Amino acid sequence: MSRQKKACVIYVNSNKDELPRVQEELEQNGYAVCSALASTEAARGLLHDESDVSETIRNCISNAELCIFLIPEELEQDGEIHGAASVAGQLGKRMVGLVGGARTVYPQEFDIAGAIIRISSARLANVIQGEDVWESADNAPIKDRVIDHQKCQ
Repeated sequence: MSRQKKACVIYVNSNKDELPRVQEELEQNGYAVCSALASTEAARGLLHDESDVSETIRNCISNAELCIFLIPEELEQDGEIHGAASVAGQLGKRMVGLVGGARTVYPQEFDIAGAIIRISSARLANVIQGEDVWESADNAPIKDRVIDHQKCQ
């Protein structure tokens, strides 16, 4: 018997309407899906890093091999997304960001993401299957993305 692939989807209230479509695409690609709502308290700046991420989100991430983050259009709506992405990165999970609207600035934790595409992107199935692609606001692939690296002293 083959082992079922597992994926988690982390979202905020402003993009919860996209959740069913993403879950359906994951299920069509053979994934069992766990989803978790990122805290709105974090959106108000009360939660800052992975130590503040809820147990629900931690469990969802740690049991998955693929973590999809529904990134809202407005930075102020990110909620626990920063901390959750940090947890996923520390656990070595493949991260994918699905971005709302024309947003082009992402949390630093997504520098290691395999893909960042628009929520409406036709590439969703390809990304779920492992394609690494970053898209611009007009859904065009970005050839080289600029990542701010810290210089060693």
